[in-house]
Amino acid sequence: MQVLYAAKCHLIPFFYLSYRIIHHYKLPEVKVFGASAKFLASNQRIAEVEKLISCITSNNGIQTRDIDEILSIAVNSACNCNDPEVKTVLDNRVKRIHGVELRISCHIFIGQLKSAYLLANKYERIGDIRRIQRQAELTNQVHIKKLCERKLSVNATARE
Repeated sequence: MQVLYAAKCHLIPFFYLSYRIIHHYKLPEVKVFGASAKFLASNQRIAEVEKLISCITSNNGIQTRDIDEILSIAVNSACNCNDPEVKTVLDNRVKRIHGVELRISCHIFIGQLKSAYLLANKYERIGDIRRIQRQAELTNQVHIKKLCERKLSVNATARE
């Protein structure tokens, strides 16, 4: 499938061909589509991941957690780019992830610690708040670190 994407042709006709190959040889869809999403994201084609996802969802009943996994792979592969346009696209991809834990991890991975904190706080995910605190320390984001410390101290006093 990656050879077809390397040709920089239209994604949709090649998707249907790859979909037939996947089902004929009983290949794991998530691994194949995840590798394709990773390839697209790594080659500055993150916007085409949305087309891939729409093809996948319109063609079969793939589960939400599988779509989340594919989106996560794409986000993690493209996060090294500092282009503001790519950051916006990545943010939109992260917003499409339904699983809270995976969405928080993606926010942390792309450096959106405030968004990660707000989500972790909303769902009372103390373990994720600790991860966000460590990342805030590493990236010298004092405000986020203080928010995490405050939440963790409030949580610790509530347990006692």
